[in-house]
Amino acid sequence: MSLPIPAKVPEKGFYYHYKHDPAKGIGDHAYEVVGVGFHTEDDARPGEEHFLIYRPLYNQSVYLASKDLGIPCYDARPLTMWMEDVTKDGKTFPRFQKILDPEIIAELKTIRTQMYEKLWFKRKSFGWGWTPVSWEGWTVVLGYVALVLLFSLTVNEYSPSSEIFFTAVLPVILLTIALIRICYTKGEAPRWQWGIRKQD
Repeated sequence: MSLPIPAKVPEKGFYYHYKHDPAKGIGDHAYEVVGVGFHTEDDARPGEEHFLIYRPLYNQSVYLASKDLGIPCYDARPLTMWMEDVTKDGKTFPRFQKILDPEIIAELKTIRTQMYEKLWFKRKSFGWGWTPVSWEGWTVVLGYVALVLLFSLTVNEYSPSSEIFFTAVLPVILLTIALIRICYTKGEAPRWQWGIRKQD
């Protein structure tokens, strides 16, 4: 049996439900689209051939169920319902609106990591940057330090400048870029701060 292909699907990413209230926090009624589900039987009711699979980025029942069951749990809504507009108070707007603001996306990625993944790094309370909070994070930092020391030992005061650059300076620059990338991927979104914020 060949499964029908939907004519249109939303892009993967982060979305706000129209009930999102900024006063309740950046994660209020925020969701991450992870895929599309297909009804595998031929007796599906009209409009329920496809489902949008997504997960909440706030303390919602599906998230709590995933903690209780010990396996990933997701929301599933008929795709046509996800894509449709709603009318409220005389205004018509999408039921779900894709989030495009890079700063909000960065914050939601941090929330996603905190809820569904293990953090390797947390942002520093003072200044800008990260602090390792897991053995994986410490392993990365210690490995970085060890490699920097190793490359620094390959040159001395008599080494020509070109050798110093290619055997010590350039490798350290590349290592630093790799470290920052890992911190971005496995840690909280960085920002400048001085002290612990009351709301995060």
